[in-house]
Amino acid sequence: MLTPMPGFYDAAHPWPGVPNPGSDDARGPGCVCPGSDNEWGELVGGMGFYISLKCPLHGRGRVSPLPSKKTPTQAFRGIRRRLVERAGPFLEPGEQARHALLVRHGPNPLLTSMSVLLGTRIQFYGLIVTDRAVVVLDLDLADLRIVGPVCRLPRHTRLSVRRGFPFARGELDGKRIWIHPRFIREARAIDQAAT
Repeated sequence: MLTPMPGFYDAAHPWPGVPNPGSDDARGPGCVCPGSDNEWGELVGGMGFYISLKCPLHGRGRVSPLPSKKTPTQAFRGIRRRLVERAGPFLEPGEQARHALLVRHGPNPLLTSMSVLLGTRIQFYGLIVTDRAVVVLDLDLADLRIVGPVCRLPRHTRLSVRRGFPFARGELDGKRIWIHPRFIREARAIDQAAT
């Protein structure tokens, strides 16, 4: 039975002057990162290159440190940042993002397993609140990819956030939405700014 080589994924590569992990060029200086996992240095998409901890060229403490574990708060900040970055093509020139949050449309999140059995569609939206409008984007949650724009609503649109457990309930353009607890404070700030 094969045991996986201890290592980590690094999306920050390439580094200037250092050949890609797993490539033939990297083997000469002593790279031991797996070639097949890294498409022999030609990795396309995915989570990044797989770096072996034992690699003298790419491993821990060489070029890239071992990533630290993110706290949930840091992870959600990352979601907001990525939403804003990826929403750029859907914003008007000069439009500035003020808030970004992730919401879902469908049945109560506590009933997710039941809704899967019943075939109910669960839709995730990215809300980008700018200085001019509320931009609603259709999301593929697996990689936080924006599928396309859903609509642009006036800036004074309210989410009508109501407390729920654990998800808050709201309303957007006549549809019931569910807001993750990490985004409730931001959703309330949007409502306050809309008044």
